[in-house]
Amino acid sequence: IYENEIVLTLDQLGIEAFHDENGLITSSYHIDLEGNARAITMINGGEFYIACEDGGAFRLATSFSSQWDFKNQFAKDLFVTHVAVNSHQLALSCASNGLALYKTGSDKKVQERGIHDIGYVYHSEFSNGYLFAATREGLQIFEIDE
Repeated sequence: IYENEIVLTLDQLGIEAFHDENGLITSSYHIDLEGNARAITMINGGEFYIACEDGGAFRLATSFSSQWDFKNQFAKDLFVTHVAVNSHQLALSCASNGLALYKTGSDKKVQERGIHDIGYVYHSEFSNGYLFAATREGLQIFEIDE
């Protein structure tokens, strides 16, 4: 949920967005994606990241229609369960593959920064200069260096 936009993951069916106008909720658009859409991270009402398990991850920017300004698939060879965003830094929770770090640019490209085998990663989040990773072994905390 971001302001008046609600975006839901629909597993094998991709994502569907809804618009809330004074309590009246209407479907805005549906986008089919590779893999199983599992989790969404909204940056604003029109830009977001979707973890698609065996389909990797997507960076999307849309208007209020089924058309997108851009659609960028990345981490295609990873099983991605969540995407955490900190400005231009991305941390992908990749289950048994660990944690994958990526960087975004103003050119809409997503560049790989490295995959870190820290064990089975369930979820990761950025906060106050740190990256927190919930792993099978417990919570792991990393200081972020710009």
